[in-house]
Amino acid sequence: KSRKESLGRKVSEGKSREDMACPMRIILMLFSALVALFLGLRMASSPHAQHQHQHQRQQREEKKKDRDHSRRHWAKEALAFGWESFSGIYLWRLWQESQQKNAA
Repeated sequence: KSRKESLGRKVSEGKSREDMACPMRIILMLFSALVALFLGLRMASSPHAQHQHQHQRQQREEKKKDRDHSRRHWAKEALAFGWESFSGIYLWRLWQESQQKNAA
C-alpha cells in the first residue's frame, strides 16, 4: 500500500497525525496553569493585598452611602417642593416676607 492510501484511511477513520495536539503543548498548559494558581494564591494571602482589598471595600461602601444619602436628600427636597406647591405654603411665605420688608 502506498503512503497516501494509509494517510487517507487514517483521515477517514478519525484524527490524522497533524490534528493531534502536541504532548509538549499539554505540558506547557499544565505548567502555566500551576504557575497562575501559585501566583494567585500567593498574592491573595499577602498582607499588602488583604489591606488593599479592605481599603477598596471601604471606598465602595462610602460611595454607596453617599449615593444613598444624595438620593434620600433629593427625594426629601422633591417631596417638600411638591407639598409646598400643592398646598400653597410658598404663597403664604412670599406674602409674609413682603410684610416683614414693608414693616422694616
